[in-house]
Amino acid sequence: MNKQSKGLAVSEVREKILKSKAIFITEYKGLKVGELTNIRRELRAKHGDLKIVKNTLFLLAAKGILPDIEEKVFTGSTAVMFAYDDPALIVKQIVGFSKTNPLLVIKGGIVDNDFIVPERVILLSTLPEKEVLIGMLLNVLSSPISRLVYAVASPISGFITVLNGIIQNKQTKN
Repeated sequence: MNKQSKGLAVSEVREKILKSKAIFITEYKGLKVGELTNIRRELRAKHGDLKIVKNTLFLLAAKGILPDIEEKVFTGSTAVMFAYDDPALIVKQIVGFSKTNPLLVIKGGIVDNDFIVPERVILLSTLPEKEVLIGMLLNVLSSPISRLVYAVASPISGFITVLNGIIQNKQTKN
């Protein structure tokens, strides 16, 4: 690889890093091209991307943007996966794929500009998607309001029920 093509590769990776919300680092040694194509397709459908990059070029592209990453993470055949939208969607795909294809080894990730170990990446895959989390939050926030409305409406509806009972009672006597 000549100097110009290295420069282009570094700038392409740098652009992907700047655009992504999370980055996941894996080792793909032994995977077939078809398997890599499948995961690439799955990631693109979820607004992600897979880039096979030389370790030194990725570290060069990440310099000054990402936190210091242990260089031991960048050994062997490295595939870097970028999440451009919801990181939970991408990490679910990666972890699911690694369960069926043990040759894809999760080495770590970068979320919110912090490096996370493989165990945390797997834990991140168990979280619900962004929309589900927002729905859960709204449910928790609206619950006290619903209770307040019910508490205020309950005496009024009880009073109306009593009045209706009195009216019916008087009508049956007449």
